[in-house]
Amino acid sequence: MITKMAQDARARIFDPLLTCAKKLGLLPEDIQTSTSATYVSRLWNRQRLIARENEFRQIASEYLSREIAKVPTDARPDFVSKADLDGYIDDAVTGIFNNLTGRGKGDTPEWMVPVTRGPLKERTFNIQDELVESFLESDMELVLRNYTRKMGSEIELTEKFGRADMRDQIEAINREYDDLSKAATTEAERLKLDRERKRDIKNIEAFHDMVRGTYRAADEDSNWSRLTRAALTWNYIRLLGGVTVSSLTDAAALLGKHGVRATMTEALPGLISGLKAAKISRRDARDSGVVAETVLQSRLASLADLQDPYRYGSSYERFLSNASNAFSKATLLSWWNDGMKTMASVMTQNRMMRNALNWEAAGKTERAYMAFLGIDENMARRIAAQFDAHGVQERGIYGANVGNWDDDMAARTRAAALAKDVDRTIITKGVTDTPLWMKSNWGRLIMQFKSFGLASHQRVLIAGLQERPHRLAEQLVASTAIGMLIAYLKTMEKEITTGKFEESERLFENPGLWIADGLDRTGILSLPFEISNTAEKVGSPFGIVPLARALANDPDRGGTASRYASRNKLGAVMGPSAGIFEDLTTIASQLSAGDLRPGGATALINQIPGGSLPIVKSVLQGKVKPFVREAVE
Repeated sequence: MITKMAQDARARIFDPLLTCAKKLGLLPEDIQTSTSATYVSRLWNRQRLIARENEFRQIASEYLSREIAKVPTDARPDFVSKADLDGYIDDAVTGIFNNLTGRGKGDTPEWMVPVTRGPLKERTFNIQDELVESFLESDMELVLRNYTRKMGSEIELTEKFGRADMRDQIEAINREYDDLSKAATTEAERLKLDRERKRDIKNIEAFHDMVRGTYRAADEDSNWSRLTRAALTWNYIRLLGGVTVSSLTDAAALLGKHGVRATMTEALPGLISGLKAAKISRRDARDSGVVAETVLQSRLASLADLQDPYRYGSSYERFLSNASNAFSKATLLSWWNDGMKTMASVMTQNRMMRNALNWEAAGKTERAYMAFLGIDENMARRIAAQFDAHGVQERGIYGANVGNWDDDMAARTRAAALAKDVDRTIITKGVTDTPLWMKSNWGRLIMQFKSFGLASHQRVLIAGLQERPHRLAEQLVASTAIGMLIAYLKTMEKEITTGKFEESERLFENPGLWIADGLDRTGILSLPFEISNTAEKVGSPFGIVPLARALANDPDRGGTASRYASRNKLGAVMGPSAGIFEDLTTIASQLSAGDLRPGGATALINQIPGGSLPIVKSVLQGKVKPFVREAVE
């Protein structure tokens, strides 16, 4: 059974990607899958490599020595002495080790590391699995995810830019800055251009590495990075139990991108209809990887600033990852995401196909939309030809039946366009949505749950103002109404938990507060609200909520947005991780003194994983917390 599964994975995933890589010249033609009887791919355990470096170096040195001995004498350079040969082998082992551990940069995936010079130049480190078995991962899910992510990105980057390392593009940027610098007339101008050159190249290289999954690869294995990832995951499984209710505003995003008519005539039928075209459209979305949240939880990972869902790490990190996956399913957000993305994908596919099938009738706005998705007139005609041959159109719904297309480039372009549009409709944060400092350990800790607002600011507000402002206005009104409902539901949940029914009445009596709260929860004005709410929390009398209350002449001018009601000043500024350390300090100090007080009991309850899930929260906050506080008093 295991052998059959490995062979199936190789036939469906590994070999097709390997063939593409060879075709593009990304990997040498001499790569052979001969390192084991049922080889699929290899995934190196960086922690073991670093911890047992000397053992790995010895094994690798012996392997390279045997490979050099196999090279014909006339093709082998004359080494001056045995020390010269040993030095060459040591350099080659160092290059391999640095690539495998993320300390060096290579143009190939880490499991196919080439030797870059000498008699073994361009040959890959194709050592037999049994010799390095203790350094390899055997978890098939980890291997599949890692291989698909990294090899897929290598292939796409090479197809798009000619080289996976984008060296030609970086050289073109340098040449352009060289010309600008030569034309500059002052030292200040040249110094400014040099700073801009360094910044641009740094950003390009960083985002390029993020796509490849190699950004900060060596740093990610540090203890500080592991602690950061653990804190981020722990915050997620203890705080985001009500995330599905907060995500109800996603429904209004469909209006902002495609309009009310398309939402009612295409989105809903596309989700539930038994039409053949609708079934094909849903299947195409799943096959393209657009609707896969119940499997990958990738949107959830980006929502909570968790580690790359394709990463691998220590046993403890895997435990936290598995715990976060289980928690994600308990929130039901995966199913909500897939439902919303299914509706969005149906509408995007319909819009793309209408434009592709009748390009001459597509207006300026629609052609600009297609260009934004990466589809020009030539590609639109190729997509249309494939649809004419294999697709189905039924009651305004287009089923492309992409699995039968014989134009691979058209199929991949369509899939990329679909993913791009769906991810900006149902906001899924990408690698370029946040600045580099927010990808550092401190940045992730401080900005957890806030960085998602930056993605929303760019993908909803900025994009909406540039495209069709009237649809943005429709989305704003609908989202605010849903946001007000969310605020009311959150308030009722709190009241049912505590048994004190006051907050809901406060909303009814203060329309300015209620509307501002609903507007805050839309995510459309996320950046202004984050700044305003944080400022209010630390004592500023000015902000969006006070202004809304003043305009509405609310009788009650106290309090702030409900999203920030439970945050203290430190948590509002420094992020939820500050709350972890604050709670842990309180718990540790009181337990060490043998005197657990109500504050420590509350801190202890706040750290219970899954404690924010609706039913669990009601039990903990309404029953357990009062009982424990009374007991310690």
